[in-house]
Amino acid sequence: MHRFTFLALLLISFCLFAAENAPDGFVRIPANPNFSFANALAERKPGARPTSAPGEKSSISKDYCLAIYPVTNEEYAAFCKATGHRPPKYWKGDTFPKGKDKHPVLEISAEDAEAYCKWYGKKHEGWTFRLPTEAEWENAASGP
Repeated sequence: MHRFTFLALLLISFCLFAAENAPDGFVRIPANPNFSFANALAERKPGARPTSAPGEKSSISKDYCLAIYPVTNEEYAAFCKATGHRPPKYWKGDTFPKGKDKHPVLEISAEDAEAYCKWYGKKHEGWTFRLPTEAEWENAASGP
């Protein structure tokens, strides 16, 4: 896959055991079994004609946690150093641009993001990390 993940890598976590609290740096999003997309998914495809059709239903049956902030260049550099994973193309070698340590990491593929999630999960026993689905992302963005 050559498409880049949206400009910043955001993590989602699911607890492997019942827990009330989100891990540090994450916010708990309640389940939404009645979630529907704001627009019909067909309208999002190139060349699709807009309609007044309601959005498609995509039930979210479990609470989940979403990272409060995107993964930074500094955090992604630690991942690259620890694993030998290739850095983004806009970095010079394995160094991100000066003064951009706290900026979101950019230009990474979905595979890069998945590798980061797997590495990050090894540091947090009992939690599983992955990218959010489109429904989870839109649900969280829509607010309470």
